[in-house]
Parts: sequence; C-alpha cells; structure tokens
Amino acid sequence: MTGNVSRDCSYRPSQGVLEAYLINLDDIDKAACTATPTALTSLVLKAGAKIYSVDSVDTGLGLAATGARDAYGMAYTHTQRLRIIDGTSATWARLDELKEGNFVSIVKTKGASSDGLSQYKVGGFDFGMKMTADSVDYDAESGTRGIELTSQEGSMEANSALIYLDTDVATTEAFLSTNLFTA
Repeated sequence: MTGNVSRDCSYRPSQGVLEAYLINLDDIDKAACTATPTALTSLVLKAGAKIYSVDSVDTGLGLAATGARDAYGMAYTHTQRLRIIDGTSATWARLDELKEGNFVSIVKTKGASSDGLSQYKVGGFDFGMKMTADSVDYDAESGTRGIELTSQEGSMEANSALIYLDTDVATTEAFLSTNLFTA
C-alpha cells in the first residue's frame, strides 16, 4: 500500500443502478482503449459498433464483482443482473440473442462518489460475460424475465468493476449517447 484507505464522512452512498448498457465484447477495440486496474478512461468501439441500452426494472438491475484468491492471485467474477418486462415479441427476440453473446456492461449507479466522478461502472471488460440465467415465473414475477450475465470460469476478470470516466462526466455521457443504438 502507498496510502491510507479513508472514509469520507460527508458522502452518503446510494444503493442501486439507474441505467444499464451492453456492448458486444468483440465490438470493443481493446488495443485503442485506455484502462488501469481501477478505471477505464478511454473506451473505443470498432467501426460500426453500437452500445445497447437495457430497459430493466429497477429492483432487478445490478452489477456485482466478487473476488477470490486462487493460485494466480485475485480473480473476479462479474455479474450483471437484469429484470426485463417481456411484453413484446421483439423483447423476446433480443433476450434470445443474449444466449450466445459475450458482453461488457456499463451501469450508471445511483451513488457516484463524493467528487461525483465515479458514477459509471464497467463489468466484464477483460473477457466479457455470458448469459448464465434466464428465469420467468408468471405467478411470482408478473411477466418479467430475470437475466444474469456472468464471467465464465477460466476467464475471470483481473480486477473488480472498473470506474468509467472519459475526461469528465459530460464527455462520458456524450460518448454513450453518440454511440447508442437507436431503433
């Protein structure tokens, strides 16, 4: 360590996620991106690639990173949870496309940080996440599908979820908006 781990008593974190986006792992130009063990400061997409928004029910939306030590050091499993209202056949078709894909997720969290610069988090940047759960229970879940995308065993992430901040919050949000798929 090179410094203290301090608590900012004026900051009150908020639990939860406001927005979720998915990117096909193969659509990211990894060589052109800039990342550290804690942050992604430049995200570059390949030509023609898009970012996809996911309209999830708030109570089922979340990103988690769990680390465990193995023979090679710390390895992290990232899990993106989504709860999707499955009211249209188009939604069913999009969810079916998730089955074989490999994705990176970006979420906008409710709690940023005391400096306001760590609101966006990235999961699956190293190896992506694949669908590991797709559940529906029309009695208990009122017509929603619970989806989980998770790091795959043998290709765990080197770090916890990354902070995504390209220069400042406005630049980060402009990048997301500019590269967002529009139907």
